[in-house]
Amino acid sequence: MNGMSRNKAPATADTGRFPRFFEAIRAVHAHGIIVVDPDGQITTLTPEAARLLGINTPAGAQANLESLPLPVRETIVQVNASKKPIIDIYLRLASAEQPSATIKVSAYPLPCHSDQGAILVVDDVEAARKLEHHLQRLDRLADIGTLSASMAHEIKNALVAGRTFIELLLEKHSELELTSVVKRELGRIDAIVSRMLKYAGNHERQFQHLHVHEMLDHSLRLVKPQLDSKSILLDRSFRAAADLVDGNENELQQAIVNLFLNALEAMVPGGTLSISTRVASAALVGHDVRSASPSTPEQIEVLIGDTGHGIEPEKLTRVFTPFFTTKPEGTGLGLAITQRIVHEHSGEITVESEMQRGTRFCIALPLVDNAQARH
Repeated sequence: MNGMSRNKAPATADTGRFPRFFEAIRAVHAHGIIVVDPDGQITTLTPEAARLLGINTPAGAQANLESLPLPVRETIVQVNASKKPIIDIYLRLASAEQPSATIKVSAYPLPCHSDQGAILVVDDVEAARKLEHHLQRLDRLADIGTLSASMAHEIKNALVAGRTFIELLLEKHSELELTSVVKRELGRIDAIVSRMLKYAGNHERQFQHLHVHEMLDHSLRLVKPQLDSKSILLDRSFRAAADLVDGNENELQQAIVNLFLNALEAMVPGGTLSISTRVASAALVGHDVRSASPSTPEQIEVLIGDTGHGIEPEKLTRVFTPFFTTKPEGTGLGLAITQRIVHEHSGEITVESEMQRGTRFCIALPLVDNAQARH
């Protein structure tokens, strides 16, 4: 990336930006340790080992050899019999209490020439696989970033001539209502392309106070042709008494329009697209209860629902995952980008869905308080 320093300064881990990635890193390096004495008692059992082996020992009680899964016990027997270590073997564990899992185990005989007992080091194989998956996904994202920057460069060059021609054409038809919409959208396209070109660097977004209801009305005008062509009914209910937020209008509009288009694609002709707003306590975001202090600003919630086919429960938790899509020709990036935009505006986005009944997204954004609005 162009914005990365080439100086060989000590690297620091920014765990706030990629929390799941660094959780996987920590998990790979977190070894579980078990020590079994000659009497078959477990004298050392680290929390990581207990988690991986599914051992729940009551407080004050001491686990023994029988507490360990059978494959682990058999490994200890082999070490005791051979008096030689067993290094990096993979064991498949399965029980009624938890799903099957694969662990990596190294077992060593106890020192001091003891006839029994062993020291075991247990590693989580799944954590290593998750880390590899994260690295592969980051690599794919980097490739897409490079491709997007190249495409944006070509689009911006072509847009110069096209925008000049369209603006001259619009001047001759300035009385048409669509003129202002087209001019605004041309500017938005240019801003989006410019941002893509700057994305690799340390680009600071331009935030300003904006009214959510005006942004929603403009976004509805953009999808009106699709609404009309599919005879989709519109249920519009803006109940929020306050709608002033601090943000980038182009980005928020991109997120909203993406949700509108997804809703329209999910419905057959005659369906209903619903858009509503409300002011909610900062302690309530969607249906999740969150901690809040009296100084925490209120939120405006934008609810976008459809009467489409819905999303299967097993897929609902993955809809914001990059490259995951339920559409035959989808890219799996639309909702991931939408979530990123909302998070960059200090907001939250949630989703609920019922098969054959429809889907509803809720975007919660912090409102600008009166003191901020006066500045």
